Amino acid sequence: DDLGFIRTLTQQFEAAVPTSTAYLIGFSNGAKMAFSVMCNEPELFAAFAAIEGPPTSTCTTAVPKPVLVGVGAQDDALLGKSDLRPAQDVLDSIIATWRARDQCETPAPTQVLGTATVTTWSCNAPAGSEVVAAIWSQLAHDWPIGSQVGGAAAAGATLIWALFTRAAPPPPN
Repeated sequence: DDLGFIRTLTQQFEAAVPTSTAYLIGFSNGAKMAFSVMCNEPELFAAFAAIEGPPTSTCTTAVPKPVLVGVGAQDDALLGKSDLRPAQDVLDSIIATWRARDQCETPAPTQVLGTATVTTWSCNAPAGSEVVAAIWSQLAHDWPIGSQVGGAAAAGATLIWALFTRAAPPPPN
């Protein structure tokens, strides 16, 4: 029961650290799990990131949340051998779903950071939310570390931290 485990772990953490905010990051199969968690237990996390793994099913119950979805343009493991769509098409499909859910507006100008092309949409639900798409042109099925993707600004951790920082709830009064 992966969902039950994540729910229990998150609840125990928040009980131990009551002023905390939880975020979720998944890579490959973990990214697929992150989508599943956000579809079934969205209240557990303030925002999430899914790198190199598409959702495994259509999610009709998810609530809007800030998200970063990233893929490597050279990732031949992204969908498996039965689906040979380019990584950009996979990314566009995932992002379209989350943009509709979060009621996102026209994207900000696309940024090129190292080998990453990053597009961010401002969203209305919840107000101030964002949907971020990142595609690394030279990356296969690997975690996007700075030395592989053209520097720290293009690293997955940097992009994710920036989203989570912007998505953080305001401190209590």
